[in-house]
Amino acid sequence: MGIKSWKAEFYPTTAKQAARKSMIAAIEHSLRKWEGLSQKQLKKHGLVREYAMLIDVNRVVLDIDNSTCALCEKYMDYDPNYGLFDDTDNVSPSECAECPIVLSGQRSCNKPNSVYTQYISDSENSGAAMVKVLKKALKWAQRQQKKEA
Repeated sequence: MGIKSWKAEFYPTTAKQAARKSMIAAIEHSLRKWEGLSQKQLKKHGLVREYAMLIDVNRVVLDIDNSTCALCEKYMDYDPNYGLFDDTDNVSPSECAECPIVLSGQRSCNKPNSVYTQYISDSENSGAAMVKVLKKALKWAQRQQKKEA
C-alpha cells in the first residue's frame, strides 16, 4: 500500500492526460482524486496528509495542487505578473475564468477562504467540501452539455 496503490484507485491517469479530454472528463478526474482524499481512503492506502502533500511510509510524496488537478491543467491561465494566488476578489488573468468551478458560481480555488485553501491550511480537513464543489460543477457542466446538444 502507498502512493502507488492510491494512484491506481483514485488517480490512474495524470491531470495533464485528463485535461486533454472534455470538461466533464476533467471534472470527473478531479472528483475521483478528491474522493480518494478522505481519511478512510488515506488510511486504507497507508498515507498521511501534510497540508497539500500525501506521503507514504517510504516518504513518497504526491502534491495535491494545480499540478495534479485536471481542471487547473485545462483552464488555469497562469500570468507571472499576478501569480497563482490573488488575495482580492478582483478577477485577474490567473483567475481560471473558464474553469467549471468558477462558471458554476463557486469561488475560485486560488482565492482566500476557498474550499481548496481551507483544505491545504488544515491537515484535519477531509476535502469533503471540495467533493461538493466538484459535484456542483459536474451538474452545471452536464446541464451546459444538454443545452448545446
